[in-house]
Amino acid sequence: MSKTTQSAGNEGIQASSVTAEVLAVGHKAQTTKNVLSGSDQERLKAAAERIDRLLSALPGDDDTSREMRSSADELKTRVAEPKAHKDRIAELLHGITGYAKTFGTVIGDVSTLKESISTIAKVLSIPLF
Repeated sequence: MSKTTQSAGNEGIQASSVTAEVLAVGHKAQTTKNVLSGSDQERLKAAAERIDRLLSALPGDDDTSREMRSSADELKTRVAEPKAHKDRIAELLHGITGYAKTFGTVIGDVSTLKESISTIAKVLSIPLF
């Protein structure tokens, strides 16, 4: 009776360059790729539009108001991209949430702003709090 032995060997990547959208390396490594459906993409765009509309209506021209409107504008651009840059979108949402605390009494429809921010965070699996 012969014994079979296996060598662990190299489980890594042996290449000079690798291009991949997702990558798992190692023993029993796994990865997943989240792909947004067309309806998710539309929900993101609609929520970003609502945020932009609400924040564009803010009075004042101070640095905070301009920064908030700029963040909303960039958010609209980022969610419309084919590959959502989740980290940057998360930064923008956190910034807008922080600004909204300052402007809470000025923003006429805080619930719409909150709902829109929550929609984007949910679709992209971004923890807000």
